[in-house]
Amino acid sequence: MQTYWLMSVIERAKSTDAEKIIKVWERDTYKYVNGKIVKMRACDHRSISDCAIEEYVAPDQQKVSFNIPPYYWFQGISAAGPTWQIPTAKIFPPMDEKLDRCKGKNGWGE
Repeated sequence: MQTYWLMSVIERAKSTDAEKIIKVWERDTYKYVNGKIVKMRACDHRSISDCAIEEYVAPDQQKVSFNIPPYYWFQGISAAGPTWQIPTAKIFPPMDEKLDRCKGKNGWGE
């Protein structure tokens, strides 16, 4: 999906020049087709978004993630079961405080 985001930025920048792309992409947000929203942190150009964690469980417990018969992904092995979302504010990617652009900024880069 980040490729689609890049194509959107190039289209809005009306150029493939890196400096013009940077100006559009910094602080930009993009909504993926699955509803996930990502933001570009301007100070270090890292994308930030929510994160999903899924627990792998036995076939008889997979109904929470596969809700049509036969109610499991694979017979005889563990697969995706319950899933949880971790909000962006709880899991910011590391930010290099040594970068002049990042000094004194919060996890959002503001």
